[in-house]
Amino acid sequence: VFNNPGTVQVRTGVSSLAGAYALSGGSMSFDISSLTTFGSLLLEPPFSLDCTVNVNLTNNFSPAGGNAFTLLTYGSATGTFSALNLPHLSGALIWQTNFTDHSFSLSVTTAPPFQLTGVIASPGSGEFSFNFGAIVNQSYQVQWATNLAPAQWFDLGAPITATNTTMPVTDFLDENPQRFYRVILQ
Repeated sequence: VFNNPGTVQVRTGVSSLAGAYALSGGSMSFDISSLTTFGSLLLEPPFSLDCTVNVNLTNNFSPAGGNAFTLLTYGSATGTFSALNLPHLSGALIWQTNFTDHSFSLSVTTAPPFQLTGVIASPGSGEFSFNFGAIVNQSYQVQWATNLAPAQWFDLGAPITATNTTMPVTDFLDENPQRFYRVILQ
């Protein structure tokens, strides 16, 4: 039995694991060096996704919209990854995770435009709330400014990792109730 609570790292090409093995509590790390040069892992069933997946961009590679990378191929799988650590992409590009019955892949797509909904101002309490459309597992930073000319932006709390397609934000206004908000893709 191959029991690895450590890291299985696949830099390039296809590696495979057959027979009895367990990756629970461990991690898999994949390097992506180009559109055609990246690590991939072939797993014989059954496979539990109960591990961390790390992806690294190497050789100064910067994926473009529409690029796709099949990192895992398996006969069958159960569970979910305990964590998925993906590198930052440039511009408005984001990672899209794709699970099928027999594979896990990443593709690069353009982030949809932000849409604010559910704007609620409660002047008596000084509370201002809104929702924004999000992509699950994508990180965002909400910022505010009191003036747009010139704007000095401040973080409203720590970055948010979306757990739903609509994310709520609440701000408590101080002595200057006029604020402008923006949401930045991390």
